[in-house]
Amino acid sequence: MINVLACDPGLATFGALIIQTDGRRHVAVRAGVFRSVPRVAELDIHVGEDRRRRTRELLRWLDDFTHGFDIQVCVAEEMSFPRSHAAIVSISLAWGALTSFLEDRRLPCVAALPTVWRSELVGRPRSRAKPRDTEQREDASHAKAVSVVPSAVPVIAKLGRTLQPHALDALGVFVWSLSHHFMRHMFGGGR
Repeated sequence: MINVLACDPGLATFGALIIQTDGRRHVAVRAGVFRSVPRVAELDIHVGEDRRRRTRELLRWLDDFTHGFDIQVCVAEEMSFPRSHAAIVSISLAWGALTSFLEDRRLPCVAALPTVWRSELVGRPRSRAKPRDTEQREDASHAKAVSVVPSAVPVIAKLGRTLQPHALDALGVFVWSLSHHFMRHMFGGGR
């Protein structure tokens, strides 16, 4: 069995799971969501300094979250490109923290865009998705991921309801990764 760190990176919310797997059997052993809010006014600091503070806190959280587990690989939801400048900066900083964490440990990472892993799990949308359709696809992709790793249900249930989607996205990326050539190679060529 290997320990996989599955991530849904973000600076405001960063969802993560640790899953033990041999490529056929999968056991979710830990779920967590890092939360961070800007404190520019409260701390009387510049926004850039506050973002660095939040990034350092995320890196410390990743250390604490994975403490005691020999992580061998990371799977992560790839950075998508949101519409606002601030969101792009925040996601980039979260990816910077994750990359630093992985580089320090010499860990490989397999990543997929949300549209890619969801399409792999539940098929491609027929046309341009409406908000309600997007929610239904997200629910369907989470249900598919849970069907592959049912042990994730009680682990994720310990998180608050508003935080669970971040851990479920991390789980979805993990399930997608099982068909990735790198992961198949780790398990000796097959699932």
